[in-house]
Amino acid sequence: MTDKRIRIILDSKSAEKNARDLDKAVVGVGSSADKTTFSVNKLAAAIGAAISVSAVVSYVDAWTRLENQLKRTTSTSDELLKVSADLLKVANDTRAPIEETAGLYTNLSIATTKLGYSYEQNIGITKTINNLMLESGKSAQDVAGSIRQLGQAFDKGVLNGDEFVSVAEGMPGILKAIEIQTGRTRAEIKQMAADGELDVQTIASALTNYADEAQKAADRTNRTWEQSTTIARNNITAQIGASVALGDAVRLAGDGIILISENLDKLATIAGAAAAIYVARLIP
Repeated sequence: MTDKRIRIILDSKSAEKNARDLDKAVVGVGSSADKTTFSVNKLAAAIGAAISVSAVVSYVDAWTRLENQLKRTTSTSDELLKVSADLLKVANDTRAPIEETAGLYTNLSIATTKLGYSYEQNIGITKTINNLMLESGKSAQDVAGSIRQLGQAFDKGVLNGDEFVSVAEGMPGILKAIEIQTGRTRAEIKQMAADGELDVQTIASALTNYADEAQKAADRTNRTWEQSTTIARNNITAQIGASVALGDAVRLAGDGIILISENLDKLATIAGAAAAIYVARLIP
């Protein structure tokens, strides 16, 4: 087995450079390592060394935002854990960003509450939507944008306007599902959107019945490098973001930044200026 070593030395001057160099190092490993055997521990060590403090904070914040969204649909910590785990699996299975997937599920779940849809049905619809994004062959950025647009449509209860245009361009499979569900032509569906007739019930029913076709279409696609990094980012977000210790540390650091910023006038002139510069550097 070819053994390629990755050495990343992390200190105050090189942290950002090391983080930027990680992609190149990983590509080097992928090209020279044995295809059937891989030194996971060495790669993990390289990734651990390259993740900067700011990156850790970013992952923790992303997971916090995700949990804040999901708390709108859950009432206990056990429910939150289950939904988070299920959505992580859906996101990874469909190679989609976890945060956008969670936002889509949240808006869908709230919108279908009065329609009597179960948790399993909403998870299934969320997966079908993501599978249709895979079929479209769009970039990760386009996928995230279309998922957000559809989530906004669920939030307001109808798909029309800019959301319809975005979904029609980014997820044409949804329109095909609606065609089959309603027996309408593409032109007629466009008119339905203009008239405000593409409501949550119509869309949810169409996607529920189109689940098998969407899965078959997704299964025919091959994973891209960008999608691989999306899955890796999902897993790192979940692992780092769900860490109680890291979460507490980030929150304490945040409290410290606020405290310093509120008391700069009480510090000596030079010390106060230095503290202001330090806090400014910590704020994106």
